[in-house]
Amino acid sequence: MEHEKYFRCYELLEMESLKGIQVAAGRDYLNNIIDRVNIMEVPDIANWSQSGEFLMTTGYAYMNDEHAFTELIPKLKQKGISAFGIKPKRFIHEISQEIVDTAEQCGLPLFILPPGTVFSNVVREVMERVFSKEADNYMILQNRIETISNMMLSNRSMSEILGEIEKMIENPVGVMDAGYSLYCVDENMEMQEIGKSFSVHKGKLQPKMQLGYGAAGLSTVHLIPLGERFGLPAVLVQEKNKPVNPLDVMSIRKLTPFLNVKLSSDKQYRTVRAKYFDQFLQDWLNGYLKNKKELDLRGQSYGYTGLSEMKCRLALIRVPERNLESPDEIILQLLNDTALKKKQKTMFTKVTDNIVAILPIDKKSPEGGMELEGLQDIINQVYQTDSYSIYAGNINEEVLHL
Repeated sequence: MEHEKYFRCYELLEMESLKGIQVAAGRDYLNNIIDRVNIMEVPDIANWSQSGEFLMTTGYAYMNDEHAFTELIPKLKQKGISAFGIKPKRFIHEISQEIVDTAEQCGLPLFILPPGTVFSNVVREVMERVFSKEADNYMILQNRIETISNMMLSNRSMSEILGEIEKMIENPVGVMDAGYSLYCVDENMEMQEIGKSFSVHKGKLQPKMQLGYGAAGLSTVHLIPLGERFGLPAVLVQEKNKPVNPLDVMSIRKLTPFLNVKLSSDKQYRTVRAKYFDQFLQDWLNGYLKNKKELDLRGQSYGYTGLSEMKCRLALIRVPERNLESPDEIILQLLNDTALKKKQKTMFTKVTDNIVAILPIDKKSPEGGMELEGLQDIINQVYQTDSYSIYAGNINEEVLHL
């Protein structure tokens, strides 16, 4: 079970050192994770409390002013403590309803500790359980690091690596680079939609965001940066199958060096590939290819098969409001990458200052038209606008003479 990876508040009810413990408030929050224990016997403990603590007290500091507890509890909740335990009878005769109601309103589990509770025994038993679970988590973490490391050494693709991470944390993941390009498992359509909606949040990034997917879907997405500072590039974790827990976040943080290397190497590869691919297209348009065999060989090396058996047309694209911040080389790369992802044979290059598309058409197709719809689909996705013009040429049966 997921909860077995961490020591949680409800496990306090099972402890030998806390026989007779009672839950006074916050029953809906007993899944809070406890990773340390603290004992409070001074009035300003809120200044020293830490997130994840189980805080215990006899109430000595407030024995003449129980109302001060109601002012303290919201401060403790703000500090992020996981649970609060009060041992009554000695300094506080009983826990007032006002204290209970305040804890309930704050969503903070409040426990009434047995009169005979020995704090040192509680600290020891809780921390033994915490350390035991942390040791198990450490083994899980090491296994995850080793698995991804082996995949990197085997030169597996980013999609395969992210697919393995998805199995580990049981939630969809993606990587968004600094240019708002998304890498994810190829068939993960929801994450691709999230990536599209993510780009509209430029300058408004948060560690936990509500992002849309599909027609009306909304999903909680966690943003885990790949660098030291918050922002892009980052890993996106969609909270789809279960809540994202600390082990998931820690795993991603430990795997960021591998993802950074893969992101960098893929970017370099795509840049070099785009350069030589554009040279191929320029040679094709300028008539420098010797024969159809050379066309097929060079096209096949970039994932385009059977070009010599197709007919073609050219199209000039004008986007009046295109993003001038992006150099044409980046736009061309985005257009060609998008075409490949959509499994279309459309290819893009630049002639003078114009973006030109090469549109191969199956010779079995009596008329063109479908290729233009596919071209529109690519332009819509890359430019995020429907304000553009396409000037399409005639269909040419001889692909070497466009």
